[in-house]
Amino acid sequence: MNAQQIAKDKLFGEAGLRASNFKLFPGRSRDATAEQVAQQIVGSIERIEKGELQVVEDFED
Repeated sequence: MNAQQIAKDKLFGEAGLRASNFKLFPGRSRDATAEQVAQQIVGSIERIEKGELQVVEDFED
């Protein structure tokens, strides 16, 4: 299974986050491929699942 399918399952699948609305910001590189974006999504979700990221609830835009 490729990263795009894994990302789709983790975001929208029955066993995933069941997301309905989310936003992505391209950061410094706007030349990323769909596969590279999917890999970043999968990696981020996996770090959240493992508890490796700090939750920030109060921040200023």
